[in-house]
Amino acid sequence: MNNYSINDFESQVKKILQKAKIKKVLNADVVAWLMSQGEFERAYRINDCATNIGITNIGGVAKIVKANFCRERLCNVCAWRRQSKFMSQMFPVMQILSQKYEFIFVTLTVKSVPLERLKSEINTILAAYDRFLKHRRVKRGWVGKVRGLEMKYNSRTKEFNPHIHILVAVEPDYFKNDEKYISQRMVREYWQESLDADYLPRCEVKKVYDTDGVAIETLKYSFKQMTDNTAMSGFYEALKSRRLVSFSGVFAETRKLLKLSDFENVLEDDLPQDTPKQIFYTLYTFDATGGIFSYYKQFEMAL
Repeated sequence: MNNYSINDFESQVKKILQKAKIKKVLNADVVAWLMSQGEFERAYRINDCATNIGITNIGGVAKIVKANFCRERLCNVCAWRRQSKFMSQMFPVMQILSQKYEFIFVTLTVKSVPLERLKSEINTILAAYDRFLKHRRVKRGWVGKVRGLEMKYNSRTKEFNPHIHILVAVEPDYFKNDEKYISQRMVREYWQESLDADYLPRCEVKKVYDTDGVAIETLKYSFKQMTDNTAMSGFYEALKSRRLVSFSGVFAETRKLLKLSDFENVLEDDLPQDTPKQIFYTLYTFDATGGIFSYYKQFEMAL
C-alpha cells in the first residue's frame, strides 16, 4: 500500500470519528428530553450509544465493523449511520438498475395536522400508500419502488406534515406508452382516491437525471436536532416501531442479488464478499460527550 492510500485511509477514519463526535454531542438534548418524559431506559441507551467504534481497512476504505449502536429512532448517531449506509447501498443498486431502467421521483402529501392527530395520520397515509400501489396502472408502469417517510414540523403553527417520497424505476418506453405512463394529474387523483380525501392533495412527479444524488431524497426521515418539546414528542411518536423505508419490485430484487444487509437495524458497514475471513480492526472509545479518550489496536474479528 502506498503512502497516499495510507494517508487517505487515516483521513477517512478521522472524518468518521469527527462525525460520530458531532452526533453524540447533539444527542444531549434528546437524552434530556427523554429523561423529562420518564423514558429512562431509552435515554440511557442513547447516552451510551457508540462509546466504542471499531474501524478496519478494506482496500484503502475505512469500514465500521464493530460498534455498540443503540438503534433508537431519536438517536442522532444512529440516524447518521442509517442515512450513510442507505446511500452506500443505493449506489451499486442504482448502477445496476440504470443500465436497464429510467427513474422518476414522486412526492405524495397530505394536509398538516396537530400533534394529537399525527400518529393516526401516519397510519392513514401508509395504508393509503398500500392501496395506491394496487392501482392497475401503478402496478403496470412502476416496476420498482423505494418508499421513504418524511415529516416536517412548523414551529409557528405547531403542526406536522408527514409525506411520502418514492424513487420509482420505470422501463424505457414508460414515457411514450399510454398504458404505462402516469401523469402528475393522474397521480394526484389516484392518491386522493387512496386517501379517501375530500380535497385534492399536492403531489409532485419529476424525472430523475442525477441517479447518484436523488437516492438521499428518499431517506429524509432522519431525525433533525430540535429543542421544541412539541416537535420532539411528534418525532418520537412518529418514528417509534415503524419501518420507515421499504423496497419493492426491481429494487428489492437487486438488493437481494447484492446480499445487502438491513440498514435500519444493522448499522455497521457491509463488507465486500471477497473480504478475508479474519480481519483486524482498531477500536476507538468515546465518552458520553463524544470525546475520544482511548483507542486499542489490532483486535481480531472472525466474519
